Amino acid sequence: MLTQIQRDTLLKPIRPARVKQTQGNSYLEAWDVTAYLTKVFGFEGWDKEIVRLDVIAADHVTWIPKDKQGNPLPPKEGWDVCYRCDIRLTIRDPQGVVVKIIEDASTGAATHQPYLADAHDLAMKSAVSGALKRCAKDLGDQFGLGLYDDGSLAPCLGRVVIYEGVSAQNPDDGSTAPPAASEAPPEPEPEHSPEKANAISSLQRSRLFATANAKKVDAHEVVRQVIGVAGSINSLTSAQASKVIDYLNTLEVATA
Repeated sequence: MLTQIQRDTLLKPIRPARVKQTQGNSYLEAWDVTAYLTKVFGFEGWDKEIVRLDVIAADHVTWIPKDKQGNPLPPKEGWDVCYRCDIRLTIRDPQGVVVKIIEDASTGAATHQPYLADAHDLAMKSAVSGALKRCAKDLGDQFGLGLYDDGSLAPCLGRVVIYEGVSAQNPDDGSTAPPAASEAPPEPEPEHSPEKANAISSLQRSRLFATANAKKVDAHEVVRQVIGVAGSINSLTSAQASKVIDYLNTLEVATA
């Protein structure tokens, strides 16, 4: 699971300086979203996968440009291109376990470009950037979720109930009790301890879930089929995990 500091960061209101505006529309730039994904989850903590990238239209067009005073200029010829992109965003916790997978889509267009290659390049990048931003907005206010509310900078989440501990004294009234400041998190077992020497690694766990998701199969069911027993993926040995991953790589992507 995510750490408390990661959750606290996601629940903070967005800094106004990060928000850009064009023709009355508020938005985040793609580089900013990429930077904050890395800031919150780390370089190893997130991946984007282009699931689909298609050309919707590519048309040779003629248009009448205008000068600064609005007077028509000689006609020009060029290209209008539009792409559609579907992206899968995968988020991992500090142990490398996949905690969230988000899929979304966007289109991107480039108009009145003198060269066809430039039109394709601009439209494709616009579609990819738009799809990534749409995925990231599911992670809350730091990724522009509140901007969908008429560009509001006020946090639309503020709190997530499931993250708050229910008071032991009043378990049914919805009250919450803050964690004790003096409580320290338990010390993790060293990765090199003998009992963990042959256990599945965080990288294997992450790869297993990501591959199963890409193949559109249930990871736990595949483990049961390959290993022969049902159980927690965390209880697999490294050798068993490798066997499951190798099997997943041989599968075709499941179709509806």
